Parts: sequence; C-alpha cells; structure tokens
Amino acid sequence: MKVMRVEIEQQRAQIKIETQQAQLRVEMPDRRMEITQTRPEMTVHRNNPEIELDMDDFKANIGLKTYDQLIAEAAASARIEARQGTQEIVRTSKYIGDVTIHSNKVAEVSSDQMLEFSDPDMGHNPIPPGAVEMAGKPGTLEIEWSGFEVSIDWVGDSMPEIYVEPPCSVNVEISTQPFIKISASEVYIPASSGRNVNTKA
Repeated sequence: MKVMRVEIEQQRAQIKIETQQAQLRVEMPDRRMEITQTRPEMTVHRNNPEIELDMDDFKANIGLKTYDQLIAEAAASARIEARQGTQEIVRTSKYIGDVTIHSNKVAEVSSDQMLEFSDPDMGHNPIPPGAVEMAGKPGTLEIEWSGFEVSIDWVGDSMPEIYVEPPCSVNVEISTQPFIKISASEVYIPASSGRNVNTKA
C-alpha cells in the first residue's frame, strides 16, 4: 500500500560572538621649569672731601715767616739749649772731681738740682693768636642697586592626555544559516502477513 509521508528537515542557526575589551591609556606630558634671573648691579657715586686752609691771620701774626724760617729758628734754639746743658754737665763734673773740696759734693749737686726752679717743657708751643681757619665740606658716598628679578615659567602642558585604544567592540556573526525543509514522499507499505481472519462467516 502506498501512503504519503511528510518529511521535515531542520537546521538551527549558530551565532558566533567575539568581544574586545577597551583599554584606557593615560599619557602625562613632561613639564620643565625655566628660571630667568636678573642679577642686581651696584652703582657707586663718590665725591671726595675738600679742605681749604685760611692762613692769612697766622702769617700776619708770625711776621710772614715761612715754614723753612720757623724750622731754622727752632733748630738754632735747640742747639743753644744743648750747648748750655753740656756746659752745665762739664761744670758739675769739675766740681765733683775737685779733690781740694772736702764735702759730700755729689749730695750738694743733687740737692741744688732738686731745688732748682724748672719750667717743664710740654713738648709743643701754643698756637699764637690769629689761628688758622679751616673750611671744607665732607665727602659723599652713594650706592645704588638696580632691581633684582626672578621669574619662573613652566614649559609644557600640564593636562594629561586620556584616550581609549583599542576601543570596546562586539562582533556577532551567524556561522550557520537556519532553515526548515518540508517535503512529501510516497511510501509503500507492504501487506500485513499472518493469519487471515474471515470476518464474514
């Protein structure tokens, strides 16, 4: 016996998924510091002092004597005093050396010198009337400094650079296409075998 048979052929789809994670990258640029410095400069302004001597009154008081004349007079006076001192020493020595005198000669000479009036010399002479007049002005010294400057500059960007490489991606592919195939075909079924049963009798 022939019968119709339905045949169904089916194939499911296969999906392939590929994913890639994103990577975050950060780059920090290098910065450098530049220092600009201006050194100070010193400027000195100087004026020397000035002195003026007015010796007109002094010269008039000493009779218009020059310095050389005054020095010569002082030297002559010193020679006279030295000569007198030397004569006094010689006189004293002769007195002490005289053997005809019977006394304590050394003590007598010493006593006479101690009781002798002396006008001490102070080592300088007073300035005579008509002093020297002096006029002048002091010197000056001015120091000026130029400005001192320091500047600091930063070269380069201070902001970091952030980027994603590689980016995030999802790739979906269908590796096998789905399909359904339905077909009809004739199938021969042989007669059944075995005992025959007479249902009519």
